[in-house]
Order: sequence, then C-alpha cells, then structure tokens
Amino acid sequence: MSIIDTLFVASNFDEKRQVENPDRFMCRYEFYEIIPRIAEKKYLDSNICKTLPEAVEMVLKENLLKHFDSIIPWHEWRVDHLWNINIDDLYFANMSSLVTLYKVNSISNSIDFLS
Repeated sequence: MSIIDTLFVASNFDEKRQVENPDRFMCRYEFYEIIPRIAEKKYLDSNICKTLPEAVEMVLKENLLKHFDSIIPWHEWRVDHLWNINIDDLYFANMSSLVTLYKVNSISNSIDFLS
C-alpha cells in the first residue's frame, strides 16, 4: 500500500495549490497519469512485462477491465432511461430546487467559501 500511496502523491502533485483540486482527490488527468506509474511498478519493475505499453495494457486487462461484468450500452441507457419525457417532466417540476442545490454545492461556491 505504501507504493500506491507514493504513486498517488507523485501523480497528484501540483506546484501551485489549486482549491478546485484538493490534495486528497484526483482529477481525471491525474488518474490517467497514475495508471502507467502503477504499470511500471507492478509489471515492468518485476520483469513481468518488457515495455511500458505492455505493462499498461496488463494493468488495464488484469486490474480494471477484468472487473467489469459487462459493458453497459451507454447510449441505449440514456435514450431509454434518461432522455425521455418522464425524466424531463421530473427535472422541470423540480428545477428551482435543483438550481438551489447546485448553487449551494457548486465548485465556485466552495472556492468562495474556502477563500
């Protein structure tokens, strides 16, 4: 676990403090950065793989994709369950509450609050 902690810190390092990127969270690009770092430590340094691309592929196949039971048909799900008149009616009926909830929890408010 200490190796993962070290890789997390290395991937999550910012020279300038960014309020919208707290130290205990990863941005998408930091997540993408940690994958090859893990691949290097797990598969390249142990000589299981000979190249970094091969090691990254191994991480993706053995540690990430292996745990997906099935690939969700995202577009079909959106059309059938999200982009329909019932959901649209639900959003519009509750729009003022949703806007209030968004304003209270938005990043810009968090930044103002932390300043």
